[in-house]
Amino acid sequence: MIVAFLVAAPALNPLAVAQDCPTHGLLASLAPMPKHGAPQDAPASQKHPNHPQEFHLTNVTQLTFGGQNAEAYWSVDGTQITYQTRQPEYPDEQIITMNADGSKKTLVSTGEGRCTCSYFSPDAKHVYFSSTHEVNKGAQAPLDMSLGYLWKVNPQFSLYRRNLATNAIEPILRRNAYIAETTIAADGSYMTWTSTMDGDLEIYRSNLDGTDIKRLTNNVGYDGGPFISWDGKQIVYRRDDLRTDTEINDYKRLLAENLVRPGRLDIWVMDADGGNNRRVTRLGGASFAPFLHPDGRQIIFSSNFHDPKGREFDLFVVNTDGTGLRQITFTPEFDGFPMFNREGTKLIFGSNRFGKEQGETNVFVADWVEPDVTRVKAEATDDVWLYPFATNQDSDSFLRVWGTGADLATFTEDGEDSVSLVRFPAQEIPAGDIVSARVVLTHVNPEGGQRANVRKYPIEIRSVKSGFSEKSWAHALGATHWPGPGVLGSAQFGETREDGSFETVFEIAQVDKLRELLSDPLGPAFAFTSTAPASEVGRTGVYKFFSRNAPDAAVRPRLEITVR
Repeated sequence: MIVAFLVAAPALNPLAVAQDCPTHGLLASLAPMPKHGAPQDAPASQKHPNHPQEFHLTNVTQLTFGGQNAEAYWSVDGTQITYQTRQPEYPDEQIITMNADGSKKTLVSTGEGRCTCSYFSPDAKHVYFSSTHEVNKGAQAPLDMSLGYLWKVNPQFSLYRRNLATNAIEPILRRNAYIAETTIAADGSYMTWTSTMDGDLEIYRSNLDGTDIKRLTNNVGYDGGPFISWDGKQIVYRRDDLRTDTEINDYKRLLAENLVRPGRLDIWVMDADGGNNRRVTRLGGASFAPFLHPDGRQIIFSSNFHDPKGREFDLFVVNTDGTGLRQITFTPEFDGFPMFNREGTKLIFGSNRFGKEQGETNVFVADWVEPDVTRVKAEATDDVWLYPFATNQDSDSFLRVWGTGADLATFTEDGEDSVSLVRFPAQEIPAGDIVSARVVLTHVNPEGGQRANVRKYPIEIRSVKSGFSEKSWAHALGATHWPGPGVLGSAQFGETREDGSFETVFEIAQVDKLRELLSDPLGPAFAFTSTAPASEVGRTGVYKFFSRNAPDAAVRPRLEITVR
């Protein structure tokens, strides 16, 4: 499932898939495998500077150049990589292998049809991949995006493997159904894959020759993208969260047309036999391509949950118990398909970064490091809701934000704008570089579709004069504590709680401004504003956050700073 990462559309592209053919197919011996036709001026690899916020990644190196390249996965010994590419000389996506340094790029698939989801056998003698080449040698038909953002679950995909010594291609699994997303245990004891063979998108496991098939999931909805941990004991995967009869019926209707709507996917993990199945994330966006760190305790994955417009995908890491979520990549547009090598020392991933053309996706490898960083967290000391009728500021459990729809330029005594001010204690920041800083508010369990409102009317964070106290707050003080014009950042989404409340995260990119705010002896203070008009969004649609007086400390405003 290579990615069509254009700025004008969400980043994921249709998943690849599988179709029918007679169960007993003859081996297809092909001509010697050609070298891939890379651009003549393209090097085998090219090193790039590290991103200052991506402190887990060093020696970032680009391995492909031009076209669409993604879903790159290591061989067990880490010396080779197999990946998926779309190039002008082929009708659709094909499978390429290369050395770990980007050299010796070689076509493994037939050059016909559409291919996806390749993986080395543990002994590196075979490459497994799904392809349509036996039933459709041309390109997959384009999707009708007037129906919304969709993935194709193509029933023409079957699973094959190429013998790299004899050059023969052998069919492994062929059904009148989608079969793709194959990964293989490092000891060769089993492989996992996704299929619609039983009428729903479910995860299966089997021997490497396609025998001894066992179904591992049994849920209405998309269970797919399984990846086996390096020790073979766990399988991590993506699953959509269908909550209502309407959502279930929409899913079934689309699946009957071999389509899925991947707008809301979360990360799950289970034991290798399908037992101990448990949810890891609850993020509200499209999270996919999870992979377990060799320590078995951390999962890296790609998601757009944090972007209100749903267009930017970044890499995140979370513990298998759902704690410790942290962002790994910060470049615009797309970062996805991450995979650790067996030692956990290198990470391979696909990205739009450094592309020569808009939407170009390439394969990158980087050294994975656990740097010496210090994380500072502070809870708010004072927060106020600035509105003419706001009262009880020293005990109110909520903050509110809305606007008139015009620029929030000046304070007026009888104005209809509502902003919230939050102050944190003065901070002594350890010596070193501030690599990230953010303020986190938690949105009250939404009633009026506030996620959609944020997309139309972003919430912004600004600096504000410190020194206010909620115990002595009066609305007239807004004249001296109205937010300035400079915007420090816009709202991104954070984790969603089981009760429906969700974090709103404000990343502060201007490190110099942050140091100035932190130097205030009264502590840094921030204002939260929006032009969302209450007359349009309604009373239940205005932004409502928990204040420092909320009974649950986990939802109170907090400041988080990371120093390296």
